[in-house]
Amino acid sequence: MSIETKSVGGQRHYFRTADPATSYPSVTSVVDGVSKPFLQRWAAGMAADLALDAPDYIARLAAEDRKEARRYLVGAADRYKRMRGTIGTRVHDVAEIALRTGTVPDIVHPDVRMYLPGLRAFIDAVQPQLVRAEETVWSDTYGYAGRFDAWLRVRLNDDWKPDPGGTPRLLLTDLKTSKSQQNSVALQLAAYAHADKVISADGTESELPAFDDGALLHIGHDGVPTFRRVDMGDEVFQHFLSLLDNYRWGRVTSRRVLGDVIWQGGAA
Repeated sequence: MSIETKSVGGQRHYFRTADPATSYPSVTSVVDGVSKPFLQRWAAGMAADLALDAPDYIARLAAEDRKEARRYLVGAADRYKRMRGTIGTRVHDVAEIALRTGTVPDIVHPDVRMYLPGLRAFIDAVQPQLVRAEETVWSDTYGYAGRFDAWLRVRLNDDWKPDPGGTPRLLLTDLKTSKSQQNSVALQLAAYAHADKVISADGTESELPAFDDGALLHIGHDGVPTFRRVDMGDEVFQHFLSLLDNYRWGRVTSRRVLGDVIWQGGAA
């Protein structure tokens, strides 16, 4: 039984092809509900930069169609996020090839090239073994689904440092190419780790293993790689479930709580 995705209210939902009427929100859609007040200022700054960098074009556009000019300015942040998302997807594709083969491809899209030295340095220093990658986790218990980046087996010593003679540890790993490291990755990994099952591309379902820990591989805009542990325990998972409740309130419950009008007065 295969798994597909669809947009529900602008957010990604997962569903089984045999039961398309039942869909669960994606982990990332739920985690995106974390309050990030700084993003409002950042989005406003993107629009302001666009207006300041191209004043003549914006003025001409506004003279022809004010609504279109406004739409173009307001959409600056979303266009940037889509562009960064495309780059992130390309880096993930290259990383999966590199982790499977142990070799980082040399000829790739120019947007990805800056991340290759960091990826090579990580593979050389840590020597990770890829167990599974880019598969779906599913939770009927709580009603969510998601797609993890990788399960990596890494030999680490008692201080959790790379060591060829160290203990093999299974790490649920997320790869990020954002400008900075965000603690919300813990919510993602906790959700993946506490799901009911993992579903492969051919529809085969199996139980999740006992992970030794979560991990974040971050290669920032400066190309510097960082590999660090991430707490994905029960406390973090409870915070994710709170966000899941908030998501359902905002997307489902809140839209049906106001009932029929009993009485309404006329205009003053």
